[in-house]
Amino acid sequence: MENLTIIIPSKNRPFFLRRSTNYWNNYNFPVIIVDGSDETQKKWMDENSNRNIQYLYKKTPFPDRLNYAAKLIKTKYCILLSDDEFFCISVLKKCINFLESNNEYVAVNGCAIGFFYTFNKLMGEKKYPEWVKRIRVETDPSKRIISHMKDYANSLGVSVIKSDMFKQCAELYANNEFPIFAQWELQMNLILSFAGKSKTLDELMYFRSMEEDSPSIHHVIKNHIPSLNLKNKIDRFWNEPRFEKQKIKFINVMSCFLQTLKPEYSLDYCRSALTSSIELYIKNSILIKNKKKDFSSYIKIKIYNFLPTLVKNTLIKIKYRLIKNSLLDQIKLIEDEGILVNYKDINQIILALKK
Repeated sequence: MENLTIIIPSKNRPFFLRRSTNYWNNYNFPVIIVDGSDETQKKWMDENSNRNIQYLYKKTPFPDRLNYAAKLIKTKYCILLSDDEFFCISVLKKCINFLESNNEYVAVNGCAIGFFYTFNKLMGEKKYPEWVKRIRVETDPSKRIISHMKDYANSLGVSVIKSDMFKQCAELYANNEFPIFAQWELQMNLILSFAGKSKTLDELMYFRSMEEDSPSIHHVIKNHIPSLNLKNKIDRFWNEPRFEKQKIKFINVMSCFLQTLKPEYSLDYCRSALTSSIELYIKNSILIKNKKKDFSSYIKIKIYNFLPTLVKNTLIKIKYRLIKNSLLDQIKLIEDEGILVNYKDINQIILALKK
């Protein structure tokens, strides 16, 4: 695994940072933890982390920290991971082997499962079924990016990719931040889908945390900067007149970057592919949101929002305990659906969670 580096951002969550460190101590490939917390964990890391783990304490915005960590990558491949989540090692190896044998591919990942605790019981939930059998093999970059964004799934955000591309993307993000929530995720999916083919292996790789106070990587690294502000939805940025100048700049910056990846295509071609894909992404996102809305759900949400936090959390735990499966039961269900499972890897993850 000397060919892979894992980048782990963290902020003000020492429990998750330490749990993650204890897990990755079991392996010998490079891990770079970039911590933007109010207080450093350097003393604990010096005493408890192995030499393969590099801890960086930089109290700066997430784009800067990500770019700083990217410059330190020395391996051919890398992947980004939240501090509260896990990857199966055997599948990471298969992703690397696939990329080594298929040069036209730029990103490879595996299938996902969610995990969380309810009344001290480790539970599981099916996550991202749209990833299963997902593959983008269109030869035309424009068709490929449009197909990916129209039928959007953030599979590319948790894929093994070449480190050179990750470094370029991190520098682009650090130098050009926009008021677009989850800009890094959006940017990576746009760039990677344009750059080459991608694939999700039929293997369980990604353990997605659904733990309390741990909804996603965007909350892990949230520090009130424009690209992590929940209010800055892409449809507002794209359609509201007050963002027009920034929108034009975003299109120009991204189009130029895409052309550096595919210089055989004109700038107009890259710009057209970019704008078409984003507009389809926004349109599809709005349609999905509207389908989920109905009056009864609206009333339930209103009532729920009035409840005290303790009551909310208890209701959630009861609901999940009654209708959800244990993590191992959910893994077996996924296995029955044809997803390959490496129980040696899984046992290591479960052991880390129990500790």
